[in-house]
Amino acid sequence: MRPIRGPRFWGGLTAVLSVAIVAALLALTLPYLNEGADDAGVKDDAAVTSASATASDDASASASSPASSDPSATEDVGMDTDQLDYQALEAVGEGWALATAVDDADAVTLMAIDPAGGIYQAASLPEGSELLGWLATAQAVVYDPATTELYEVIIVDGTKTSFGTGWEDPEIAIPADGSVEQVFVLSGPEGERTIRAVDTLTGDVDDVADAADRRSPVSSADGATVLTAVGESPVDVVASAAGAADSSLGAPLGGTDCEPSAWEDGRQAIVVCADSDTTVWALEATTGTYAQAATLASSGHLALAASGTRVLVAGSVYGVDGTLKWELPAEAADATAGAFSGTTLVLWSPDKDGLTGSVSLVRSTGELSGVASVPDGYQGFAQVVPAAAYFE
Repeated sequence: MRPIRGPRFWGGLTAVLSVAIVAALLALTLPYLNEGADDAGVKDDAAVTSASATASDDASASASSPASSDPSATEDVGMDTDQLDYQALEAVGEGWALATAVDDADAVTLMAIDPAGGIYQAASLPEGSELLGWLATAQAVVYDPATTELYEVIIVDGTKTSFGTGWEDPEIAIPADGSVEQVFVLSGPEGERTIRAVDTLTGDVDDVADAADRRSPVSSADGATVLTAVGESPVDVVASAAGAADSSLGAPLGGTDCEPSAWEDGRQAIVVCADSDTTVWALEATTGTYAQAATLASSGHLALAASGTRVLVAGSVYGVDGTLKWELPAEAADATAGAFSGTTLVLWSPDKDGLTGSVSLVRSTGELSGVASVPDGYQGFAQVVPAAAYFE
């Protein structure tokens, strides 16, 4: 009997079926391949996020920077700036800083600096304005020497709340736990400086402590008490609070050139002395009890920067117990001033005219995270202050 179909037919049918089967398999497989690729991308992003978070040896992690896809990369951003808006402001946290930049006409502009050195131009200020601090309410505390006015300003749009006039060379102490309803202001001529409490919501001002030879104000975490160093060689560390008389806490044993340096939430106050050695002390302010925490090599002056867990002395960062954490990278070794923004160290070196050309940011591992250079048209940065830990 003759076959129903010839060999040529069955060969063609086999080829068609093979193509159909491969196409079906691809149709079934490609979505999973694509999904796997997407998952891999998510995992890679998560790994970057995890690496950024674990780069700090503190519980809080550095905020990611909208200026750079890799905020941990060392980057000199040169002269480029972005405009600070509320979206960028949401990223502010550990490792950020705020600076004033002075242009060729002596006008002053606020500029936020992210952990990678990216610069965000913010509100403009009157000529000669001085930046004193950065509050977690996205406001900066500013002093205008020409009018003697002290005020806070929203850094994005320049809206200000005045604390009145008549201030002289003010310094401020901001609570470290996020309670920014009140800040302490040390003001007055040298040797006769008073402490007043300023309500940051209403602008009301209350006297806290009478005129004395005071310096280095440090607020308690709850914003109720302020420490100052009073007098000379040896100093007396004094605790002041609204409605109460000054409470003398004395000085560390044998310490002469001592100043309160930090007082963070859940920690004792840190007092640093620069005598024959640099010594770090923990102070229990309620009892006036000092406990020596570390003895470090003399730096010839007080620590350039201190927090509740770290001190920068003679080019090295130590724990308050004296454990060496890391040394400054070569790019920042000439810094003459600094402050901790979380565990990130912000460093700058004022020139003879009081301005500086760049701000360096160093991670908690001792690696340079970024460098912010003064933008075109500006002479330099005048003041630099760290972001408060409670921005996060």
